Parts: sequence; structure tokens; C-alpha cells
Amino acid sequence: DIVDRNGNVLANSARRLEVVRNCITYIFDNKMLEAKKLMPAVLRALKGRAARVCLTQELNLHVLQNRAVLDDQQFDYVVRMMNCTLQ
Repeated sequence: DIVDRNGNVLANSARRLEVVRNCITYIFDNKMLEAKKLMPAVLRALKGRAARVCLTQELNLHVLQNRAVLDDQQFDYVVRMMNCTLQ
């Protein structure tokens, strides 16, 4: 029925946002193996508007909390997500 379908859509959307949040946290915590595992799902999620907004909000939070200096791989992952968001 329609309620069940809407519930599934909302659950899927929430999962996609959680994947984006987790990946960004892993990147800033330098847990790159975990981030690498999530990247394909993150790049798929970023096709949706809500995930793109989530990405910008999460990056902003990390910048405000700690002015982290990213290594090459961390920077590469952030840039890949931003490029995907801008396409």
C-alpha cells in the first residue's frame, strides 16, 4: 500500500543521509578504510538534493568544530564528493 511505500522511501532517504554523515566523520577522523568502503554509496546518494544539502551542512560543521588540516587522501575524498555534488 501507499503508506508502506512512503515509509520505505523515507527509510531509504534517511539511510542515504546517514551514509553521507558517516563517511564525512570517517574522513575527518582519518578512518580512510571505512570511508573508502562508503564512497560508492555516498556518490550514489549525492544524486539526491537532500544528500547534497547534508554534505554541505556536515562539512560546515566540521570546519566550525575543528580547523582540520587534511592529508592528500582525505582532501581527495572531500573533493570527489564536492565534484559529484556540483554535477
